[in-house]
Amino acid sequence: MAPARRSWQAAPVGRGERYRFRRTDGPESWTVVFTPDRVLPEPGSTAPADVEVAGPAPDLALFLWQRLPATGLRVTGDAALLPYYFTLVPPV
Repeated sequence: MAPARRSWQAAPVGRGERYRFRRTDGPESWTVVFTPDRVLPEPGSTAPADVEVAGPAPDLALFLWQRLPATGLRVTGDAALLPYYFTLVPPV
C-alpha cells in the first residue's frame, strides 16, 4: 500500500524512518523503512523501529487508512514520528 500511495501523490523522500505495525491478535508484524530511493517492506523484521503501533489487525488497517485514530492503539517509540507516516504515505 505504501509504495502505491507514494506513486499516486508526491511525497518527501525518506530518511531511514522505520515504522512497525504489529498485530496483537496474531503473530505477524510489518516494518516499513523509508529510504531516499524507495520504500522497503520488512515483514517480521526484528530490527529496531523508530515507532511501533500495535493492535488488532482490523484496527491497524483502519488506522492505516486514516479511519481510526492512534489513540485506540498501543504506540511505543517516538510517537511524535507517527503523524509523519501520513506525509510519507499520502492519503488517497
